[in-house]
Amino acid sequence: MRQCVLYGIFSQSGFDVTRNPSAPPPPFTECVRGLRELSREELNDFGEEYAKGWFYSTYGIQTTIFLKYLTNKFLANGGKFVQRELQKMEDLNEEFDVVINCSGLGARKLVGDEKLIPSRGQVVR
Repeated sequence: MRQCVLYGIFSQSGFDVTRNPSAPPPPFTECVRGLRELSREELNDFGEEYAKGWFYSTYGIQTTIFLKYLTNKFLANGGKFVQRELQKMEDLNEEFDVVINCSGLGARKLVGDEKLIPSRGQVVR
């Protein structure tokens, strides 16, 4: 577990509470440890209006630490980074085995698809 700190991985516990007395368990129940339904006494700590709740433990990751670890591992195994400005995907040729697209919102222009909508992103400073 001590090595997990080097990767930015940490354990954390949390609560999920709801006012809905017939709410099903959270959808991520198979991904967490120690899931249990809260007692009425525990729910009262959040407020009497809460009808149901769960406690669970899971893992989190600090992406800046994890990405640094992955970068170092990639470089140690002979990988190299090439940063290049592209106007279109066709500007790439077959000199690369793998291309990691970090174009973010610029992906719309890069692939020529104005209907492209970002669904998730990660800000790294």
